[in-house]
Amino acid sequence: MGEWKKEEAKRMRKEMTQTERILWERLRREALGVKFRRQAVILGYIVDFWCPELRLVVEVDGSSHEGQYLWDLERDRRLAALGIRTVRVKAEKILADPDRVVAELSALVAKLRGSSCSPSGSPSLREDG
Repeated sequence: MGEWKKEEAKRMRKEMTQTERILWERLRREALGVKFRRQAVILGYIVDFWCPELRLVVEVDGSSHEGQYLWDLERDRRLAALGIRTVRVKAEKILADPDRVVAELSALVAKLRGSSCSPSGSPSLREDG
């Protein structure tokens, strides 16, 4: 991994978006029973939140993701090929009801901890609207 990616991830941890900060406050310190890292570098990609134990990435889809649907899709496909599941959450949903988002993530974490789920599909919390 390039040093510049590490530095970029470090910068992004210092300059988190409002929605990333809201979600991070609810994920940190093993609040869901598993450890998440923020702005982690995986396969050369910087992901918003990474749970190594569950091989789970949580991405906040805000304005920085606008117009890059195909890029995100390819990244998710490459991560899935390594057994990494990606969950995408719309920033608006975090702002509107962060507790609901965390409850949904908590249910997913419980499900993944209780089974050997295949990362064949990428669950998306945005399906709820």
